Amino acid sequence: MRRMIGALTFALAIAATTVVAQQRQQPDVDLFTKAGWWIRVDTQKTEASSVTLQIGTKAGDRRAWRAWHSGEVHEFDVPRDFQSVKELYIQASSNPSGKTTRFCVFYQDLGMKRFDFSGDKDEQIKQSDRDDGCK
Repeated sequence: MRRMIGALTFALAIAATTVVAQQRQQPDVDLFTKAGWWIRVDTQKTEASSVTLQIGTKAGDRRAWRAWHSGEVHEFDVPRDFQSVKELYIQASSNPSGKTTRFCVFYQDLGMKRFDFSGDKDEQIKQSDRDDGCK
């Protein structure tokens, strides 16, 4: 009986350790800070059910970033490694293609570029750009 209790105690300890280790391996969820580059989707003007985004400092080094889906938070920061770059490249695809999509790219509190499209669109954006259509 003591062996069985000891074995069960040991098994529970191993299981608890595994759960804690798995929780630590999950990526941290970034807080929305607006400290650098960030995006605001205009949910009133966007008909697309999702928008797939790629990001880089130029077209040649872009990578898959994320997909935004209708009903999700409409403001979000770019990945940490792009937060303060001088130039940002964004490629966006509306899903389904042909549906209107509108979002603005900001640097801190300044509107840099408005994306207003259906299908695909890409832009090279600089910190010195300004777009009065983004407020």
